[in-house]
Amino acid sequence: MDNRLKQSLDDNWSSFLTESLEKALNAEKKPIQWKFAILHLIHAVEISFKARLAEEHHAFIYVDPGRHRQTITIEQAVQRLETVAGIQLSVDELALIRCARGWRNQIIHSEFDLDEKEVKAIYAALLGFLSYFQSKHVGWSIEHEVGDNLWDEAKLLFRHKEELEKHARNRIKNESLDTSLVWICRYCACKYFLPNESICAACGHSEQLVRCENCGALLYLDELIFLNAEYRDLIHSCASCASKFDAAEFGSFVNQVGTQEYPP
Repeated sequence: MDNRLKQSLDDNWSSFLTESLEKALNAEKKPIQWKFAILHLIHAVEISFKARLAEEHHAFIYVDPGRHRQTITIEQAVQRLETVAGIQLSVDELALIRCARGWRNQIIHSEFDLDEKEVKAIYAALLGFLSYFQSKHVGWSIEHEVGDNLWDEAKLLFRHKEELEKHARNRIKNESLDTSLVWICRYCACKYFLPNESICAACGHSEQLVRCENCGALLYLDELIFLNAEYRDLIHSCASCASKFDAAEFGSFVNQVGTQEYPP
């Protein structure tokens, strides 16, 4: 008698999705279930990426396609979707995945302290992304994967993100916040992080920002590149500026953008 447990990639991600939706619905009464709902949903997204890559060739789900041992990470899957399948995720979608990945790592590897309303918003955004990805790039409806009854209940979860964004719009209006520049929040994944205010109007997450000394662009502190230059100790640069020169040309490059004049 064969007692092996086996699922295809498609069955695997859809079963994670089903389990995630059930946990999310239970979380309305037992909030700690959001922990498992988020984890299962991120797993569903990651495996769905691999399932799409496997449509091109099953070897593409492995780090080394010639040696079927270690499978790729979600970040590597995103890169291969673009290079192998011609699927390029938007800036907003990439930000959402990075945000969800960060929450997963925090839950799995450390103690965690998450705001329930933000968890709900992230969950709704990620669920919407998976539904869109499957419909557009695979031709499947996740409604059919999880069953009509469960999906009818799950659709109510989308209201959580709408509530958080409504709160953000009210805060912007009431506090006259500067919305001339808007980013995706790295914490709640809502497009309400205001760099000129250094705060997310949706979740209140605040983060230190700095400016590139070459082009003046705002960037997160952990995105800052420190470059040694011949005539000064360090240059604080964004990745775009840093990619335009090497160490030998750095002095003339800074001179061209007018940051500081250097002797020949």
